[in-house]
Amino acid sequence: QAQGDPFSFPNHCPKLGVLRTATGAMEERDPERAPAEAGQPGGQESAQLLRAHTAPVLIPVHTFWHGACVDRACQIFGLFVVLSIGGTIVYTLVSPILGSAALAIGPSFIIIWIFYKRFQCSTAKLQACYTFSEAILWMLVLFIVIEFVDKWNEDFTSEHVVLECEMEAEEGGKVFVNALSFAANCFRTGDKDSGPEPLKDWDGLNCSELPEEVLGGSGLPPHVGENGTLRMPGFYVTRIAKYAANQTKGTVCSAVEDFLPDAVSDVVIPSMAFAGVSLQTENRTGLMGAFDKLFGRSAEGEEDCPCTKDFREDAVPAYDFCSEDGFCNVSAQASCAARGSRAQCALAQEDGPVTAELSFQTSTVLYAFIKAYFRAGFLEELLKYVAVRRILFKDRVVDCGGLIVYGLAAAAGFATAENIQYTIMNGVLVTYARMVLSIPLHCCTGMMIGIHLGYRKFLGEGKTCLDKFLFAIAMPVFIHGTYDFVLMLPRTEYLPHAVRPLLAMSVMVLGFVICRCMWLRIDNVCVVHVKDLQSAGRVSKSACCCWERDCCRAWFVQEDPVLQEKSPSRVSPISLSHAGSASSQSETEDNDSFLMRLSRSFSSELLPEAPTCQTAEDICPDCRNTVRVHVLYPSDCPYCGHSFPDPAPP
Repeated sequence: QAQGDPFSFPNHCPKLGVLRTATGAMEERDPERAPAEAGQPGGQESAQLLRAHTAPVLIPVHTFWHGACVDRACQIFGLFVVLSIGGTIVYTLVSPILGSAALAIGPSFIIIWIFYKRFQCSTAKLQACYTFSEAILWMLVLFIVIEFVDKWNEDFTSEHVVLECEMEAEEGGKVFVNALSFAANCFRTGDKDSGPEPLKDWDGLNCSELPEEVLGGSGLPPHVGENGTLRMPGFYVTRIAKYAANQTKGTVCSAVEDFLPDAVSDVVIPSMAFAGVSLQTENRTGLMGAFDKLFGRSAEGEEDCPCTKDFREDAVPAYDFCSEDGFCNVSAQASCAARGSRAQCALAQEDGPVTAELSFQTSTVLYAFIKAYFRAGFLEELLKYVAVRRILFKDRVVDCGGLIVYGLAAAAGFATAENIQYTIMNGVLVTYARMVLSIPLHCCTGMMIGIHLGYRKFLGEGKTCLDKFLFAIAMPVFIHGTYDFVLMLPRTEYLPHAVRPLLAMSVMVLGFVICRCMWLRIDNVCVVHVKDLQSAGRVSKSACCCWERDCCRAWFVQEDPVLQEKSPSRVSPISLSHAGSASSQSETEDNDSFLMRLSRSFSSELLPEAPTCQTAEDICPDCRNTVRVHVLYPSDCPYCGHSFPDPAPP
């Protein structure tokens, strides 16, 4: 039992440490309580400060994989399963909006909650919430930057292609042309960002009855480009083609099946042809009349064709082409039903393929590389870094565990907003895949950033800009970018499409392994009870960047102000010399212009002073393991729970 610590207890497993829950650690310590001797360090007052909330979760000594890790992984997986089942039930029986929201938002909160339980002594819950929210706010800036990056990438690294799509008329071609003509008639297309404006009807058919499949499963309508061309999203054309083929048990053309998924721009259909007739359909007027001109021509010798426009449940609203027995050619089970608006029949002997030209910009290897490593990897990881870097030198960040949770919170905030965006665009099914792939990957890279910042503040690493910034996001960018690059490669090149998900999952597992290896380096940093310090008024309360008004200024802080103020003896000689001249420099800085102060901040970022460190190596008297004890606040051994005395009592 450590002298003067009434809550310490003998460690019966000094090499492996003790694995307990926080509650279990408290229960085992309580029976051995004894009054502290007067005047001894670590007496009753210090003990009460350290134990006001809960005891730390103890860990084994430098063990890569242990029971607690397995338990947390099983908890996350089990809660994901429960969330999937519950969200699906709510989506089906209660409300699609509530179900989609639960499936989109729930996974991030589950991961944060599990890791907060692990580091609850080190983490201020409110600060984690603020960091989560700040990451979402920074996404507004990210969206502006991404808009320019995507435009540049599309203009300079993508490739323009014009492909021919052939579908037999009775095997999807007729329905494909009809669906496009119907959509062109039922939408007043305008600006890309404007919503569709449905017309009242199309020759007697109500446009409000337009099936969702004709919309390509999305609310995004075609839009008119700068030169008057009718531009359609690639997935819009793909889903219409697949719908037409499914309705007639036909086959989708290879241009749509193999090449269109790699489209990085909207698709233009310059022309369509059938039975020797070719039409220009690149503008809206041409596409509106395509069906009538290709399939609505009078049959020779027939004055009154018994075919009418009809809306049937098993096909899109269409011209029904009736055979001699009175049944429709498109679907032999559906008879023609008059709606008072007659149409002409196509010649019975005219058959063959319907040809449509598809013009679009397609992805290349260079396009995929820039999008994966810069647009997705670098910019998104930079957002997480910015959200966590702001609070790095705040006095309330007193433990590596807190930085891990804050990095995780920043990543989860971004992942949640992105998940909501993808759910709105692609439907609820995408949330199930992102629940087990994208969200864990984002959280993993966020923890890497938090751990590396912990190296700087609590291990004294990061003496150069290369180590401070680039190394902090280098590994997250590599893991994130490689994961995306494998999935973004053009389908027609290199990797088979079926192999890519397996490779992406392998990259994600590699990221988990690297994150755990980085984590082990800070396992010996002693635990500090931040909630107790906040209650005692020794560190600041949690706050958002708007309240503290330092959203940008805090990034340029290179020295720990708390350590300089309270423990100048532990600051490096370089830091001491600068600290000694701080007062003389302050008057000069006050007279400097804004540009001079800004340039000084940037030069400090590029050529920083030697960093300070809030911990020092020591030997735990109970478990005899080497630990890093906090030099400003009372802390606990992470292996056995021994309470080190307060080095700077108030």
